[in-house]
Amino acid sequence: VAGNPLTALAALTGATLYDTQADMRFLDRDGRPVPEAVDRRMEAEFNALLDLVRGRGELQAERARARDRAARQKDFIQSRPENSKKGGRRGQRPLSLTGEAAIAFNLQQKALEDADPSAALRRGADLSLGEAFQAVLAEKGPGHYTDQELRVLGWHLANVEYSTAARAGDLSLRWWDADDAHEFGGPHCVLKEGYGHLAGALAGRAEDLRLGFEVCRVGYGGGGVEVRARDGRRV
Repeated sequence: VAGNPLTALAALTGATLYDTQADMRFLDRDGRPVPEAVDRRMEAEFNALLDLVRGRGELQAERARARDRAARQKDFIQSRPENSKKGGRRGQRPLSLTGEAAIAFNLQQKALEDADPSAALRRGADLSLGEAFQAVLAEKGPGHYTDQELRVLGWHLANVEYSTAARAGDLSLRWWDADDAHEFGGPHCVLKEGYGHLAGALAGRAEDLRLGFEVCRVGYGGGGVEVRARDGRRV
């Protein structure tokens, strides 16, 4: 609730905030509670898997940076003036043994990774968080988790999707949590009266409420506020 503008709006409209962490039961698909031991164990397991894929994302980023550095080094070497004493192609100084080895190594690594389908997480191209999770679960092998444990892991992944408003398959492995430093603090709360309470309170205070008015632009100027609809109407 800390820093969330809806907290202030809830207070202004008299809404009641309910802390969801106070007493929450985890129900399985058949409506029965998930055993607390399973709940705690799989929460810890999910966090461990999350750390694992996050680490692979960092490794992925570092390898991408290494390839970029190698490419820049190659461009730099090729753009250097010709050394007439050592010969070589026109406008290019021959590569040193170190330079040749570095480029050959990068080319060899790329060939090895492209030839190995299971090396998806080791490639520099960005993968999705969903792909990374599928890969680490596949590494565990069938039978490593029970059906119930897999459902609990799926719930935790769905919770990430809920908090980011995107499917795991659409979230970048490298950047999905880039805004964690700006997340709201405090307990996780819901409105006891529902979010419709806020909409109703705001609508009750509106001086000019219009339906079928699709807003495309709000302008602020010396003459006040101008609201423009997509069909050209202005207020």
